[in-house]
Amino acid sequence: MPRYKSLKKEVKVKGKGWVFGLSLFLVVTLAGGVWAKEKKTATVQAGDDAAVRKLAEKQIIEQGLAAMRAKEWTIYLVPSGQSYGKKIPQQVDVLTFFDGKVSSKNLGSQGYEPSNYTPWLMDNQILVWETMQSNPAGDLVFWRGELRGEVMVGFLSMHSKKGQITEYTFSSNPPAEKRPEQATNKSKSR
Repeated sequence: MPRYKSLKKEVKVKGKGWVFGLSLFLVVTLAGGVWAKEKKTATVQAGDDAAVRKLAEKQIIEQGLAAMRAKEWTIYLVPSGQSYGKKIPQQVDVLTFFDGKVSSKNLGSQGYEPSNYTPWLMDNQILVWETMQSNPAGDLVFWRGELRGEVMVGFLSMHSKKGQITEYTFSSNPPAEKRPEQATNKSKSR
């Protein structure tokens, strides 16, 4: 019988260890489950925030594209960059946005076909678009425009096949012109 008592004692000790081990396992598993659920909730919330941001950006882009398509944009081109200071006249052009394409009245008359443009959102508020056009002679133009509220601004770079580059900035607002009295006042004050 002494052996039976020692086995009974061993079983009791082992039994208590088993209960303790099971309890520890359950605590760790449940705590891990709670932690995982909190982590999943935080991940879902972060994912929801990103999804909300993407949806808001998409809506802003769609509103901007609708505004661009809603009218013909008269733009005023002013020589800039490499063209600044050269005897290149300012120009007026009309841009039209339709079916994911943009066309220029002036460039259309020179053989440039309407081309697809790529829109995206800059600083969560400014719709930016870019495109490249070519004509049958092999000349290229690169457009980059920004819709800032009700105003279209941007840059046009014209590259002839011969290597000549002409650059312009443009705006749908007419450029400020110097009034004659401003010019004479400046010359008098010197």
